[in-house]
Amino acid sequence: QLAWSLSTDDFGDTAGSAQELDVTNNLFEQDGRLGTSSDNDWFVYVADREGLVTFRMEPTNSNETLDPYLFVLDGSMAIMGSSSRVDGGKLAEVSIQVSAGQVFYLQTASLGRTMGDYRLSSTAVADDYGSSKENAFELELDGQNRLENLEGAVDISFDRDWFQIVAQADGRVRMSLTGVDGFDPAILVVDTDGRIVAANDDFGGSADSRVDLRLKANEVYYIEASGFG
Repeated sequence: QLAWSLSTDDFGDTAGSAQELDVTNNLFEQDGRLGTSSDNDWFVYVADREGLVTFRMEPTNSNETLDPYLFVLDGSMAIMGSSSRVDGGKLAEVSIQVSAGQVFYLQTASLGRTMGDYRLSSTAVADDYGSSKENAFELELDGQNRLENLEGAVDISFDRDWFQIVAQADGRVRMSLTGVDGFDPAILVVDTDGRIVAANDDFGGSADSRVDLRLKANEVYYIEASGFG
């Protein structure tokens, strides 16, 4: 006797059939199941605010073999990040910078011949400074365009920290960006129209960055601190 049954898929397995996620404050939680080792589920994520977001996929049934693999793609289907076996465990996690209204596709899959139930979710990552020119953190220069040393962190891939300064006098200044614990920083300075005033990575054979530029009194400048690579 030959018998078979048709298995149903809980979510679409292509970008065109992706399930839109219910996102509030960049957060969501969605349960799913990979019913076969070749199954994959697609979701559409639309950010509702700017910020750093971590997407996470993890098994929810310890009696199953699921070894999760997560892909994050932008609206043009370019891969923004992928992850599996975070810290050697059965967890997939990808962190990226998002903007309000930006569309991403999340693809859940598995490694090897594994399958099972999973939970897909997002968490907001606290950012120390603004991540765009529009919400740059304002720094105060003294009358000679001097500034106290400032500490910050480029927390994840694609993170950018932006600062705004208003020159208090005409004159030349030197801006330095020093990495900590092997971090390779890059510095960019632009004017209010977005024109590049100065930029540098790996000054003098080191991984640190430094620029020398002339400021004009009362002019506004924007500084972007980022990581190289």
